[in-house]
Amino acid sequence: DPNVKLFTVPAGMLYAFATTSIPSLSFEIRDVFWVNEGQNSTKGAVPTVSGIKGFQIRDPLAQERLDNLNIVHTSVLKGKTWVAVGDSITEFNMRATKNYHDFVSEDVGGMVVINKGVSGSGYHDSFNTIADSITTANPNFITLAWGTNDWQPRSTSVPLGVFLSTDTTTVSGCIKYVMDDLLLKFPLTKLAIISPIPRLNNYGLNASNNSAGFTLKQLSDLLKQYAQHYSVPFLNLYEQSNLPVWIPAANQHYFTAPTLTTPDGLHPNDAGQRVMADKIKAFLESI
Repeated sequence: DPNVKLFTVPAGMLYAFATTSIPSLSFEIRDVFWVNEGQNSTKGAVPTVSGIKGFQIRDPLAQERLDNLNIVHTSVLKGKTWVAVGDSITEFNMRATKNYHDFVSEDVGGMVVINKGVSGSGYHDSFNTIADSITTANPNFITLAWGTNDWQPRSTSVPLGVFLSTDTTTVSGCIKYVMDDLLLKFPLTKLAIISPIPRLNNYGLNASNNSAGFTLKQLSDLLKQYAQHYSVPFLNLYEQSNLPVWIPAANQHYFTAPTLTTPDGLHPNDAGQRVMADKIKAFLESI
Protein backbone atom coordinates (compact mmCIF):
# COMPACT_ATOMS: atom_id res chain seq x y z
CA ASP A 1 0.00 0.00 0.00
CA PRO A 2 1.75 3.20 -1.12
CA ASN A 3 -0.10 5.14 1.58
CA VAL A 4 1.34 3.04 4.44
CA LYS A 5 4.90 3.78 5.63
CA LEU A 6 6.73 1.43 7.99
CA PHE A 7 9.54 2.61 10.28
CA THR A 8 11.90 0.79 12.63
CA VAL A 9 12.56 2.97 15.65
CA PRO A 10 14.90 2.71 18.66
CA ALA A 11 13.57 0.94 21.74
CA GLY A 12 12.07 3.38 24.21
CA MET A 13 11.55 6.13 21.70
CA LEU A 14 8.98 8.63 23.01
CA TYR A 15 8.45 11.15 20.23
CA ALA A 16 8.17 11.25 16.46
CA PHE A 17 7.75 14.21 14.17
CA ALA A 18 5.77 14.03 10.93
CA THR A 19 4.88 16.81 8.53
CA THR A 20 1.19 16.51 7.68
CA SER A 21 0.66 19.71 5.72
CA ILE A 22 2.83 21.61 3.19
CA PRO A 23 0.47 24.08 1.54
CA SER A 24 3.05 25.29 -0.99
CA LEU A 25 3.33 21.76 -2.35
CA SER A 26 -0.43 21.03 -2.08
CA PHE A 27 0.47 18.36 0.49
CA GLU A 28 -2.33 17.74 2.99
CA ILE A 29 -2.74 14.47 4.92
CA ARG A 30 -4.13 15.67 8.26
CA ASP A 31 -7.57 14.14 7.64
CA VAL A 32 -6.13 10.69 7.00
CA PHE A 33 -3.03 10.69 9.18
CA TRP A 34 -2.81 8.19 12.01
CA VAL A 35 -0.12 6.13 13.71
CA ASN A 36 -0.18 2.50 14.77
CA GLU A 37 2.31 0.64 16.92
CA GLY A 38 3.31 -2.79 15.63
CA GLN A 39 2.92 -4.53 12.30
CA ASN A 40 -0.23 -6.44 13.28
CA SER A 41 -2.07 -3.62 14.97
CA THR A 42 -5.33 -2.27 13.63
CA LYS A 43 -6.82 1.18 13.68
CA GLY A 44 -9.41 0.35 16.32
CA ALA A 45 -7.16 -1.74 18.54
CA VAL A 46 -4.47 0.77 19.54
CA PRO A 47 -4.33 4.38 20.69
CA THR A 48 -4.15 6.88 17.87
CA VAL A 49 -2.21 10.12 17.79
CA SER A 50 -4.15 13.14 19.04
CA GLY A 51 -1.33 15.65 19.35
CA ILE A 52 2.41 16.26 19.12
CA LYS A 53 4.09 18.07 22.01
CA GLY A 54 0.95 20.02 22.79
CA PHE A 55 -0.07 20.78 19.23
CA GLN A 56 -3.35 19.20 18.20
CA ILE A 57 -3.61 17.27 14.96
CA ARG A 58 -6.75 16.30 13.17
CA ASP A 59 -7.41 12.65 13.95
CA PRO A 60 -10.55 11.42 12.17
CA LEU A 61 -10.86 8.31 14.37
CA ALA A 62 -10.58 10.31 17.57
CA GLN A 63 -13.12 12.82 16.31
CA GLU A 64 -15.49 10.01 15.38
CA ARG A 65 -15.23 8.60 18.89
CA LEU A 66 -15.88 12.01 20.42
CA ASP A 67 -18.88 12.51 18.17
CA ASN A 68 -20.29 9.17 19.30
CA LEU A 69 -19.93 10.20 22.94
CA ASN A 70 -21.89 13.37 22.26
CA ILE A 71 -24.87 11.62 20.68
CA VAL A 72 -28.06 12.20 22.69
CA HIS A 73 -30.08 8.99 22.71
CA THR A 74 -33.79 9.77 22.61
CA SER A 75 -36.13 7.35 24.36
CA VAL A 76 -38.78 5.69 22.23
CA LEU A 77 -41.26 6.80 24.89
CA LYS A 78 -40.78 10.53 24.32
CA GLY A 79 -43.99 12.18 23.20
CA LYS A 80 -46.05 8.99 23.52
CA THR A 81 -49.45 8.77 25.23
CA TRP A 82 -49.63 6.50 28.28
CA VAL A 83 -52.78 5.55 30.18
CA ALA A 84 -51.68 4.44 33.65
CA VAL A 85 -54.42 2.38 35.29
CA GLY A 86 -53.99 1.58 38.95
CA ASP A 87 -54.87 2.16 42.57
CA SER A 88 -53.55 4.54 45.24
CA ILE A 89 -49.97 3.78 44.17
CA THR A 90 -50.78 5.22 40.73
CA GLU A 91 -53.19 7.92 41.90
CA PHE A 92 -51.69 11.27 42.84
CA ASN A 93 -52.20 11.67 46.58
CA MET A 94 -50.38 12.51 49.81
CA ARG A 95 -48.30 9.33 49.71
CA ALA A 96 -45.74 10.86 47.30
CA THR A 97 -45.11 14.14 45.54
CA LYS A 98 -44.28 12.29 42.31
CA ASN A 99 -45.55 8.97 41.05
CA TYR A 100 -43.71 6.46 38.90
CA HIS A 101 -45.34 7.77 35.72
CA ASP A 102 -44.22 11.32 36.55
CA PHE A 103 -40.61 10.18 36.90
CA VAL A 104 -40.75 8.17 33.67
CA SER A 105 -42.21 11.09 31.73
CA GLU A 106 -39.49 13.42 33.01
CA ASP A 107 -36.73 10.91 32.29
CA VAL A 108 -37.68 10.46 28.64
CA GLY A 109 -38.27 14.13 27.86
CA GLY A 110 -42.04 14.22 28.17
CA MET A 111 -45.05 11.94 27.72
CA VAL A 112 -48.78 12.51 27.73
CA VAL A 113 -49.73 10.66 30.90
CA ILE A 114 -53.40 9.97 31.58
CA ASN A 115 -53.63 9.02 35.25
CA LYS A 116 -56.35 6.44 35.86
CA GLY A 117 -55.29 5.66 39.40
CA VAL A 118 -58.14 5.38 41.90
CA SER A 119 -57.48 4.70 45.56
CA GLY A 120 -58.86 1.36 46.71
CA SER A 121 -59.63 0.14 43.20
CA GLY A 122 -58.80 -3.18 41.59
CA TYR A 123 -59.96 -5.69 39.04
CA HIS A 124 -62.81 -6.80 41.29
CA ASP A 125 -64.65 -3.48 41.43
CA SER A 126 -63.63 -1.67 38.23
CA PHE A 127 -63.65 -4.49 35.68
CA ASN A 128 -66.71 -3.27 33.77
CA THR A 129 -65.94 0.46 33.72
CA ILE A 130 -62.24 0.92 32.94
CA ALA A 131 -62.40 0.50 29.15
CA ASP A 132 -65.25 2.99 28.81
CA SER A 133 -63.47 5.48 31.08
CA ILE A 134 -60.52 5.71 28.66
CA THR A 135 -61.70 8.20 26.07
CA THR A 136 -58.34 8.86 24.39
CA ALA A 137 -58.32 7.39 20.91
CA ASN A 138 -55.53 4.89 20.35
CA PRO A 139 -53.14 5.67 23.22
CA ASN A 140 -49.68 4.23 22.72
CA PHE A 141 -49.60 2.40 26.05
CA ILE A 142 -52.07 1.16 28.63
CA THR A 143 -50.62 -0.34 31.80
CA LEU A 144 -52.68 -2.18 34.41
CA ALA A 145 -51.13 -1.83 37.87
CA TRP A 146 -53.94 -3.35 39.91
CA GLY A 147 -53.94 -6.24 42.34
CA THR A 148 -53.09 -5.22 45.88
CA ASN A 149 -56.71 -4.22 46.60
CA ASP A 150 -57.95 -7.44 45.02
CA TRP A 151 -55.91 -9.27 47.66
CA GLN A 152 -57.11 -7.11 50.54
CA PRO A 153 -60.04 -4.88 49.59
CA ARG A 154 -61.79 -2.57 52.01
CA SER A 155 -64.64 -5.06 52.31
CA THR A 156 -64.68 -8.86 52.35
CA SER A 157 -62.01 -10.49 50.20
CA VAL A 158 -63.12 -11.68 46.77
CA PRO A 159 -62.31 -15.32 45.83
CA LEU A 160 -59.37 -15.71 43.45
CA GLY A 161 -61.17 -18.06 41.08
CA VAL A 162 -59.71 -20.23 38.33
CA PHE A 163 -57.86 -19.22 35.18
CA LEU A 164 -60.12 -18.09 32.29
CA SER A 165 -63.17 -18.02 34.53
CA THR A 166 -66.07 -15.89 33.30
CA ASP A 167 -67.44 -15.55 36.83
CA THR A 168 -67.00 -11.87 37.69
CA THR A 169 -67.64 -12.57 41.36
CA THR A 170 -64.03 -13.85 41.34
CA VAL A 171 -60.82 -11.92 40.76
CA SER A 172 -59.92 -14.17 37.84
CA GLY A 173 -63.21 -13.56 36.09
CA CYS A 174 -62.75 -9.81 36.51
CA ILE A 175 -59.22 -9.94 35.09
CA LYS A 176 -60.51 -11.80 32.04
CA TYR A 177 -63.31 -9.28 31.58
CA VAL A 178 -60.84 -6.36 31.73
CA MET A 179 -58.45 -7.95 29.25
CA ASP A 180 -61.18 -8.85 26.77
CA ASP A 181 -62.74 -5.40 27.04
CA LEU A 182 -59.49 -3.45 26.60
CA LEU A 183 -58.16 -5.60 23.76
CA LEU A 184 -61.45 -5.29 21.90
CA LYS A 185 -61.57 -1.50 22.27
CA PHE A 186 -57.83 -0.82 21.81
CA PRO A 187 -56.48 -3.53 19.48
CA LEU A 188 -53.59 -1.31 18.28
CA THR A 189 -52.46 -0.12 21.73
CA LYS A 190 -49.60 -1.74 23.61
CA LEU A 191 -51.31 -3.18 26.66
CA ALA A 192 -49.19 -4.41 29.58
CA ILE A 193 -49.75 -5.81 33.07
CA ILE A 194 -47.73 -4.74 36.10
CA SER A 195 -48.02 -6.97 39.16
CA PRO A 196 -48.50 -5.63 42.69
CA ILE A 197 -45.39 -4.89 44.74
CA PRO A 198 -44.81 -6.79 48.00
CA ARG A 199 -46.67 -5.61 51.09
CA LEU A 200 -45.42 -5.65 54.65
CA ASN A 201 -48.29 -8.00 55.53
CA ASN A 202 -47.80 -10.22 52.46
CA TYR A 203 -44.43 -10.79 50.80
CA GLY A 204 -42.14 -13.58 49.66
CA LEU A 205 -42.90 -17.18 48.76
CA ASN A 206 -44.33 -18.26 52.12
CA ALA A 207 -46.86 -15.51 52.77
CA SER A 208 -50.14 -16.18 54.55
CA ASN A 209 -53.48 -16.44 52.79
CA ASN A 210 -56.01 -13.66 53.00
CA SER A 211 -59.56 -14.29 54.20
CA ALA A 212 -60.47 -15.66 50.75
CA GLY A 213 -57.65 -18.22 50.89
CA PHE A 214 -54.95 -16.90 48.54
CA THR A 215 -51.69 -14.93 48.72
CA LEU A 216 -50.51 -11.86 46.85
CA LYS A 217 -47.99 -14.07 45.04
CA GLN A 218 -50.77 -16.37 43.83
CA LEU A 219 -52.59 -13.35 42.47
CA SER A 220 -49.38 -12.13 40.77
CA ASP A 221 -48.87 -15.58 39.25
CA LEU A 222 -52.44 -15.49 37.94
CA LEU A 223 -51.81 -12.10 36.33
CA LYS A 224 -48.68 -13.49 34.70
CA GLN A 225 -50.72 -16.41 33.36
CA TYR A 226 -53.26 -14.03 31.83
CA ALA A 227 -50.45 -11.96 30.29
CA GLN A 228 -49.01 -15.07 28.69
CA HIS A 229 -52.44 -16.17 27.48
CA TYR A 230 -53.19 -12.81 25.84
CA SER A 231 -49.59 -12.32 24.64
CA VAL A 232 -49.09 -9.03 26.47
CA PRO A 233 -45.94 -8.00 28.36
CA PHE A 234 -45.82 -8.60 32.10
CA LEU A 235 -43.67 -6.80 34.67
CA ASN A 236 -43.29 -8.85 37.84
CA LEU A 237 -42.77 -6.26 40.55
CA TYR A 238 -43.86 -8.71 43.21
CA GLU A 239 -40.64 -10.65 42.66
CA GLN A 240 -38.40 -7.94 41.12
CA SER A 241 -39.30 -4.63 42.75
CA ASN A 242 -36.08 -4.00 44.72
CA LEU A 243 -38.37 -2.71 47.50
CA PRO A 244 -37.71 -5.02 50.50
CA VAL A 245 -40.58 -3.69 52.57
CA TRP A 246 -40.04 -6.35 55.27
CA ILE A 247 -36.69 -4.78 56.21
CA PRO A 248 -37.40 -1.99 58.74
CA ALA A 249 -34.87 0.43 57.25
CA ALA A 250 -36.22 -0.12 53.73
CA ASN A 251 -39.80 0.22 54.93
CA GLN A 252 -38.89 3.51 56.58
CA HIS A 253 -37.01 4.82 53.55
CA TYR A 254 -39.37 3.75 50.78
CA PHE A 255 -42.80 3.69 52.43
CA THR A 256 -43.00 6.77 54.66
CA ALA A 257 -45.23 9.48 53.20
CA PRO A 258 -43.70 12.98 52.97
CA THR A 259 -46.04 14.34 55.66
CA LEU A 260 -45.68 11.36 58.02
CA THR A 261 -42.92 9.94 60.20
CA THR A 262 -43.83 6.24 60.16
CA PRO A 263 -44.11 3.94 57.13
CA ASP A 264 -47.25 2.03 56.20
CA GLY A 265 -45.58 -0.90 54.44
CA LEU A 266 -47.74 -0.50 51.36
CA HIS A 267 -47.59 2.88 49.61
CA PRO A 268 -44.22 3.93 48.13
CA ASN A 269 -43.11 7.51 48.73
CA ASP A 270 -40.98 9.48 46.26
CA ALA A 271 -37.98 7.22 46.85
CA GLY A 272 -40.07 4.09 46.32
CA GLN A 273 -41.82 5.53 43.29
CA ARG A 274 -38.37 6.38 41.85
CA VAL A 275 -37.34 2.72 42.15
CA MET A 276 -40.56 1.64 40.48
CA ALA A 277 -40.08 4.21 37.71
CA ASP A 278 -36.66 2.86 36.77
CA LYS A 279 -38.14 -0.61 36.36
CA ILE A 280 -41.23 0.56 34.49
CA LYS A 281 -39.30 2.87 32.12
CA ALA A 282 -37.04 0.03 30.97
CA PHE A 283 -40.07 -2.24 30.71
CA LEU A 284 -42.05 0.16 28.52
CA GLU A 285 -39.05 0.86 26.31
CA SER A 286 -38.69 -2.86 25.71
CA ILE A 287 -42.23 -3.28 24.35
